[in-house]
Amino acid sequence: MNRLLSIVRPVLLSDFLPQRVRLPRLFSGWVHPKMLRLFLITTGLFALELYLVIKFFF
Repeated sequence: MNRLLSIVRPVLLSDFLPQRVRLPRLFSGWVHPKMLRLFLITTGLFALELYLVIKFFF
């Protein structure tokens, strides 16, 4: 069992490590524009809501 683990563990690590390293670069590629779009949509909706509140109450 121990011998099997010593064979399997490096394989799993070598398989897992490159993905772990590649992940942040991948995230900086697609999460940022998505988050930016989400931020713009939410601020746009907030501005619209604020405009409507001011228009109706003042």
